[in-house]
Amino acid sequence: MIGENIKSLRLSKGLKQSELAAILSTTQSTIGKYERNDVEPNLDTLIKLSNFFGCSTDYLLGREQEDGLIVIDNSSNTISDIEQHILDVFRNLTNRNKIKVVGYVDGIYAGQQQGA
Repeated sequence: MIGENIKSLRLSKGLKQSELAAILSTTQSTIGKYERNDVEPNLDTLIKLSNFFGCSTDYLLGREQEDGLIVIDNSSNTISDIEQHILDVFRNLTNRNKIKVVGYVDGIYAGQQQGA
């Protein structure tokens, strides 16, 4: 995933591998290895890439989508159909409405805890 994101960001800026390599003080070969997922950039390089492209390191790592949502690997945990429905609807809300929903859910949960 990281390689695809680096390549996509590089191409969106109209850069050649050699140009990105010069910006990062590395080699074109290294950029190619990143993009093919042969090698992962170290933390310092991830931060340089993040700063240069104006994205988060989570986005580069494939943990965050372009809209800022964090991607969670639920492959070991399954969720019910109703949980999936709630998640799908929630993702389509505005940030303001997401905050309202979280406040509402927190209130319900607090009431449930008091009544338990």
